Amino acid sequence: MNLPEAQTLLAKFVSPYRSWRRGELIALAGRETIEIATGDSGVEYRLELHVTIGSRRDPTLTVSGIACETHSERFLKPQATVGFSVFEDGTVAFESGFAI
Repeated sequence: MNLPEAQTLLAKFVSPYRSWRRGELIALAGRETIEIATGDSGVEYRLELHVTIGSRRDPTLTVSGIACETHSERFLKPQATVGFSVFEDGTVAFESGFAI
């Protein structure tokens, strides 16, 4: 896997969700949002978005993105990841992997 390429595609896929309101993100909790994208190298990647809610005591949302090659023959495929958290007041924090 071309990690920089996968990371760039994934960051572009997940970045728009950083501006979504908290309620919009909560609607995605427990559901997978998936897209297939092809990098400049011709490699095809599966991009996934996952939203999870911490707990009643800590309602922080965790938004994470995962990318892996779609046609890798490896059982455990290498992955690129990005993510961020959204606090109850809507503040976005703990961003990682967004170097675009």
